[in-house]
Amino acid sequence: MISLIIRWKNSSYKKKARQRYKRIEITANQLKNHQIMRTNKYRRYYVSRLLIIASLLSGADAVSQELSISGNVVTADDGQPLPGVNVLVKGTANGTQTDFDGNFTLNNVVTNATLIFSYIGFETREIPVNNRSTVNVTMAMSNQALDEVVVIGYGEQQKKTLTGSVSQVEGEEIAKAPVSTMSEALVGKLSGVATRQGDGRPGNGTALQIRNMGSPLYVIDGVPQGAGQFNNLNPGDIENISILKDASAAIYGVRASNGVVLVTTKSGKKNQKNQINIHSYYGWQSLTRFPQPASAADYVRASAEADINQNGASNWIPEEVALWQEGTEKGYRGFDWSSYIRENVPQKFIQASTSGGFEKISYYFSLSRIDQDAVFDGYNFNRTNLQSNVSADITDRLKVGIRINGKIEAREFPGVIGGDKYWQPLWGTFRNLPTERPYANDNHDYPNTTTTITTNNATFDHAGYEESKWRSLQTNLDMVYDLPIKGLKLTALYSHFFNNQLQDKFEYSFDTYTYNEAEDIYEITGGKENRYRSRRNRHITNNVLRIILNYDRSFGEHSLAVMIGGEGEDRLDKDFEIIAAPATNHIDLIRESNELQNVHDNIFESARTGFFGRINYNYKEKYLLELAARYDGAWRFPPDDRWGFFPSVSLGWTITEEPFLRNSKITDVLNNFKLRASYGIMGDEEVGVGAFAYMTGYDYGAGNAVLDGELVTGIVPRGMPVRTLSWIESSIANVGFDFRMWNGKLSGDMDAFYRKRTGLPGSRYDVLIPTETALNLPPENLGADAIMGVEGSLLHRNTIGNLTYSVGANFTLARRRNLYTYKPRFGNSWDHYRNSNEGRWAAIQWGQHVVGQFQSQEQIAGYPVDIDGKNNTTVLPGDFIYEDVNNDGVINNLDERPVGYGGEQLPYLTYGLNAEAAYKGFDFSVAFAGGSMQSRGRGAETKVPFMGNGNSPEHLFNDRWHREDVFDPESAWVSGTYPALRRSQNAHNNTPSDFWFRNVTYLRLRNIQLGYTLPKSILKKLNIPQIRLYVNGLNLYSFDNLKDIGLDPESNRPNGLDYPPMKVVNVGANITL
Repeated sequence: MISLIIRWKNSSYKKKARQRYKRIEITANQLKNHQIMRTNKYRRYYVSRLLIIASLLSGADAVSQELSISGNVVTADDGQPLPGVNVLVKGTANGTQTDFDGNFTLNNVVTNATLIFSYIGFETREIPVNNRSTVNVTMAMSNQALDEVVVIGYGEQQKKTLTGSVSQVEGEEIAKAPVSTMSEALVGKLSGVATRQGDGRPGNGTALQIRNMGSPLYVIDGVPQGAGQFNNLNPGDIENISILKDASAAIYGVRASNGVVLVTTKSGKKNQKNQINIHSYYGWQSLTRFPQPASAADYVRASAEADINQNGASNWIPEEVALWQEGTEKGYRGFDWSSYIRENVPQKFIQASTSGGFEKISYYFSLSRIDQDAVFDGYNFNRTNLQSNVSADITDRLKVGIRINGKIEAREFPGVIGGDKYWQPLWGTFRNLPTERPYANDNHDYPNTTTTITTNNATFDHAGYEESKWRSLQTNLDMVYDLPIKGLKLTALYSHFFNNQLQDKFEYSFDTYTYNEAEDIYEITGGKENRYRSRRNRHITNNVLRIILNYDRSFGEHSLAVMIGGEGEDRLDKDFEIIAAPATNHIDLIRESNELQNVHDNIFESARTGFFGRINYNYKEKYLLELAARYDGAWRFPPDDRWGFFPSVSLGWTITEEPFLRNSKITDVLNNFKLRASYGIMGDEEVGVGAFAYMTGYDYGAGNAVLDGELVTGIVPRGMPVRTLSWIESSIANVGFDFRMWNGKLSGDMDAFYRKRTGLPGSRYDVLIPTETALNLPPENLGADAIMGVEGSLLHRNTIGNLTYSVGANFTLARRRNLYTYKPRFGNSWDHYRNSNEGRWAAIQWGQHVVGQFQSQEQIAGYPVDIDGKNNTTVLPGDFIYEDVNNDGVINNLDERPVGYGGEQLPYLTYGLNAEAAYKGFDFSVAFAGGSMQSRGRGAETKVPFMGNGNSPEHLFNDRWHREDVFDPESAWVSGTYPALRRSQNAHNNTPSDFWFRNVTYLRLRNIQLGYTLPKSILKKLNIPQIRLYVNGLNLYSFDNLKDIGLDPESNRPNGLDYPPMKVVNVGANITL
């Protein structure tokens, strides 16, 4: 069939005939015989008068014959068949793919058509049909990696002419791991990007930094945003993500000190047939690792043992301890509070998207929803995402577009006390005693009066509720206009961002009970009396206006691109909260004034303006130069100190383009080798001060007084104005190289970097101010530090027969060093050694060095060094022996030495390993991510037995020094890993030491996936273009040195009471319609 657009005149009863258009489908023979003239009541179609305007086929002659074409596609180097090659008739939507043996068949192809053959990693080929029914093609490995377009600040650039250190990951790679947040999708995928998934709560993101420099700037579709908005994007809507790691980030000026993450969402393509994609998965979640609390039997035995070790006697008698060991009699049955941590909790996701385009319009629409339950009942998270991107050519010169990103995020919790709703159930696993049960007499209608009521999980159903909902909408309107001057283009963007938070919280009062067995009644013996009610409504709006002028021309062997632009941004944040103490649980409304406790009403405004430019020059794509600069104004600084200039320069040299290499056999192996170097200056406005800190003034409500028996709200001076503080200035230098070998079978890059920050906030302490003034000196730009390191990546990919595979690895080593602090003063040489930061690596953990454990009371009695500060009178066998570094006979802080890394959010060394393979419809991928050079300390519950009169991890109670017979003080000591148990008088064992600090190294199986794409023989019967089924596992296993203490290597808290990363198994499907 042939598609035609024809024109006719409407000759109805109206006086003036109007021209109309219609698209019709006819055969070539009908067209030859003029058999499309048709008459009805109102119109006639004419062909014989040449009223055919256009054919929708690719310039094909309307009367050309249609063919059925078959053929085979193989690799050029070894003749192996290529499965999955896209074969498309140029200018149409008529296409197919090669099968497992590289064969294809394509129907309805006109004789003079052109076929386009494309495949990732190979050169795209266009082959004229020339009236043939068989077309066989060979495809060579491509320079696609070099021709790839990389998104950079305010533009795009071919990778082969890129001079900055920029990493990019495509959306297909991001979407391979079914995760709930964007930061999780980047774990282990890029060099220079350090991550740590320290919190696995539903909807929470992963800590992400570029080269350990701090929180980066996120730019979504050209608009700066926060980490929260980034994490709540749907990974399936992402086209690509670029990471600006060096001077390439300087174009963003005062907010780019820690690097920039650029996100581009998906778009449709013009002249593309509409395509509908559905992606859905269902998963089962469990905690990766959590310390196991001791059982009731172990707890009772350990309690008796601790009492005897400390006091020589215990209230626990042997017969009672024995009953708890048996655990069968009523009143002696323990309870495992960790059983409230559920296994295999569900998560589910579905996305439907459609994309395509016409001659002048392209579009992409997507709607998705994720639901994620927590391991505790009543804790839930869900998010709905909307993405709509439309672009249209208004004229040959003018193109406009609109991008809309919407999100609704909801979280639900019980009304437990505290700001961190997960803390109570996590803490309760140790705070709740295993000798107590959640319900009185195990009757679920009566929560038990336990030692700590607020952590009793049985009370959560009676504690109330908290609901938090975020609604956000980012709308971008953009325009591109090609000016009459060749190579000159004007672009403009306006963005409006709206975010609304609604938080509704009600903490109920409730009763707890004790069962009176004699009278068979439940008596109220405790509970929570105070009610807490709050409602919060927060509105955030942000507007960005940007205008850019681009000039891009080539003059012979010289290429020049110039960009200049300016942008302005304003932000308004209104936050209103009302708090009350209701008289009853049953009325949600806050009405009575006598219930009202507090009202918070805050308005925060900010604005910034910047002007920027960039010049790119290259000669023969061999010698490369980029100059860029930004002139930025920051709102929070004094008027005379608001503006800063941030320049950068980068150079590149593609050595393999030199004649002495290009004409040699070396380039048969080394296809591309480019050296890069860059230097730039950036700023950081996060210096710890807010709006108008440079002005004098007063704080209303900060000072109160009681006058004549009544509370009077007053005002107090806000302190000395901050007038000598501006942004932190960062200068970053980078050198690196990129290479490509054996036609892309091996490629990689390596970079070394050094970032120096000057002007870190600090205060002068050698200027004395009378304490009566209640004033402190304001901060100034005084300190300096540096981050230095190396990073690299390596990728091997190849095709052997029907097998296509790739293997990649990356690493980043980045560490911070303190350079200067303001005039430090020290009392003596040891004070200088212990407390000086200058010229040292940052974040060093100090502690005692353990050289052994006491083996007997005789050794303790004769030991010449005072370990406990009490002449060793509280020391027992198994207690730690510390090195007396200064040989003064006493162990104290003068003996502390560096014992580990610490204080930084991320490991200094991070790495990733990735592999993929595809074979005859099957695909497999595996990704590992890990880190090292970070110490994990232990504290509270994981270190101190009976912390807070609660329970402890089982390893502290079981693997300890103890007597053979707990109740016989004369029995022999049995060795263990941990010191003998005590409830107090144990501080000397708990002091920071290299026993409690571990230098953690881990390698986590982050993602493993097996998929299968149904063969076309089945899909053809279903009339569905593609169906892919897969099973996926996330965080299934970790190789590390923390298993014995039950801590996850990425968790944040040293006490182990974290919500660690989730171990997830998903089954899913991708369907293309």
